[in-house]
Amino acid sequence: MSLYAQIVVNGLMLGALYACIAVGFSLVWGVLNVINMLHGSFIVLGGYLAYFAWLHWQVSPFVMLLVVSVGLFLLGFLLQYGLVNRVVSQPVLTTLTLTFGLDMILYNLMNVWFDATPRRISLDLGRLDLNGVIVPNDRLLAMLLALAMTGVLYLVLRSSRIGRAIVAVRMDRDAATLMGIRVGRVYAITFGIGALMAGACGVLMSVVFPITTNITGLLLGKAFVICVIGGLGTVPGALVGGLALGLIESVAGNFLGGAERDPGRLAADAGAVDDAAHRADRQARVPMNANRSRFPARGAHLLFAGGVLLLAAMPFLADNYFVRLATFVCMYGALALSWNFIGGYAGYPSFSTAAFVGLGSYVGGLLQNAGVPMVLAWLGATVFVSLFAALLGGAILRMKGHYFAIGSITLVEVLRMVASLWVDVTGGGDGLNIRILGGGPDFAGRVFLYAMLAVMLCAWATTLAVERSRLGFGLRCISQNEEAADMVGIDTNRYKTAAYTLSAVYCGTVGAIYASWVSYIAPTDAFGILLTLKVPVMAMLGGLGTVYGPLVGATAFVLMEETIWARFLDYHQAILGVVIVLLIFFLPGGLLKIDYRRGLARIRSAAWARAGRATATEVR
Repeated sequence: MSLYAQIVVNGLMLGALYACIAVGFSLVWGVLNVINMLHGSFIVLGGYLAYFAWLHWQVSPFVMLLVVSVGLFLLGFLLQYGLVNRVVSQPVLTTLTLTFGLDMILYNLMNVWFDATPRRISLDLGRLDLNGVIVPNDRLLAMLLALAMTGVLYLVLRSSRIGRAIVAVRMDRDAATLMGIRVGRVYAITFGIGALMAGACGVLMSVVFPITTNITGLLLGKAFVICVIGGLGTVPGALVGGLALGLIESVAGNFLGGAERDPGRLAADAGAVDDAAHRADRQARVPMNANRSRFPARGAHLLFAGGVLLLAAMPFLADNYFVRLATFVCMYGALALSWNFIGGYAGYPSFSTAAFVGLGSYVGGLLQNAGVPMVLAWLGATVFVSLFAALLGGAILRMKGHYFAIGSITLVEVLRMVASLWVDVTGGGDGLNIRILGGGPDFAGRVFLYAMLAVMLCAWATTLAVERSRLGFGLRCISQNEEAADMVGIDTNRYKTAAYTLSAVYCGTVGAIYASWVSYIAPTDAFGILLTLKVPVMAMLGGLGTVYGPLVGATAFVLMEETIWARFLDYHQAILGVVIVLLIFFLPGGLLKIDYRRGLARIRSAAWARAGRATATEVR
């Protein structure tokens, strides 16, 4: 009996911290309709500040709780008021991309300043023994403080003037504006509160678990899951969701095995969601990109053909480094084209990419280990992932706006947990080894380059077919106004399911090929949160809902990432984050939005003018 009591107590203590993790994230998303990708880094930053204050100046972490809370509130307030507020009315993917770029900056700076070594504040506070149930006092104190802060936030939202203003803006922004509420200031305060809660949670976590930058994505993923369980924008929902997740993990860790017991364990292993609703749906929807490429169709096709030939010739022109780089361009090009079906044409902010890639990786790897030839294993993984997406799409696509976004990213976390728990099949946290392709590195490099290139070409051909088909027209209508599309006879459910399935087909293939390429997969790598965020960024960088936009964006992103990495090793992520932020503000429609013909015409005119002046001078 004491074992079950211990499991419940452990789950409740962990769940209280999880509630503190998610409450700020849920509030920002529910009020601002912004997915704050900075949230995980805010948590880790708070933990680092408390740790180094304790290490160098012997400042108690419970004193630092107040200091970090004030500091993170000011940081969040300034970031929202100065940057996020400029795009807060844009679709959810725009704000996501902005906060993603800001997160890259903060993450990189923390890695440089603090490095990724797991750090924990060691306090010898003893423990309680309650009839065989062991309760460490540091965890008990962290749980009580987390619950107290969550309770204080609830009272502030219920009783204070600014709290009621936040709730009013969450319920109906237009009505709140008419009542004289300064919505911009409310947004900034809400964002600051989210950062405050994240930083405070980081301080408490540093007393209980090791803190490292390696767990920022994990913490963000848990915040997503808690929002699914408890809902958006409410403190009780975050509390219920956090406690539920803590209990689930505690039970799973003790009875199923192979699961991560807590973030600290993961850190050690890795480092050693009426009118208001309709308005939110419209804001979260990616707008139909009437942005077509500024290039004439024939010129775009010729440029694409030249690029394909260059990629195909790479093994004969350069060494393995450039072959690897070309392989990544093909891989991310295929993924961005795949995401474009659901995110670009249909306008649904999907974050399922990593789920499909990871599922394809495991299916392909398991088939290969069972003796299935490599290419047949890739095809088997493609079929399996396609059927999985077709069956899932009928259910998940009933959700809209940010609820669909939550559901899609939760799929990534669910599959990651399944892969972690199913030790007998997947190897659990130890990962899965896959037979290495023979023939040496040069031969393997060519094989996987041409495999990824073939997948990219198939995804491009499918995109071209959809662009010119009834399906493409229907998806654009859905993106513009789904209700109107349904009224004029478009079978919206069938069209959306088709787009969702197409967004998975080539992801499954890419995942299987990637698993064969690296010969090893693990749950945290195969279902990485970073992958599911990078792909929409690439598509937006080039231009949504176009044939060549995702390819241009993927190529530009990979090349920028690699170039910056090579030249500025320590700060390459921060510089890339700055580039992403600048693109959001100065090139919101993507690279294909630029009128290149007008630019070239200006260059030619200037050249002719200079030539004319030079000729006139010579004549004189």
